[in-house]
Amino acid sequence: MNRAFRSLTLLLGLKQPKPYFPEEKQICVFNKRPILYRGFTPNSVQESINELQAHLQAQGILANISGKFDLETEEAVIEFQKKNNLQVDGIVGPLSWACLFYPKLYRV
Repeated sequence: MNRAFRSLTLLLGLKQPKPYFPEEKQICVFNKRPILYRGFTPNSVQESINELQAHLQAQGILANISGKFDLETEEAVIEFQKKNNLQVDGIVGPLSWACLFYPKLYRV
């Protein structure tokens, strides 16, 4: 945002949405990975669940790869979200996927 727009926004008392990442670190992630949560395991997302579990296991957060988004996986996702300063909800959304694939990416 430019300086004039920020000043006008502050002057008018409009609130700006808080970005997830500071401007100098923003990225745009386009992917086909679905949002995953415990209990949602149709065949169409099996590969994504396997990929998620492999990443969590490689980081030492998940012990067993079950191929299902079970309670153990949800707990591992929650631990991963806490470690990466993400919203802790156990749901693997776009920001969680981004941090899994780009480990140097973080939320401040």
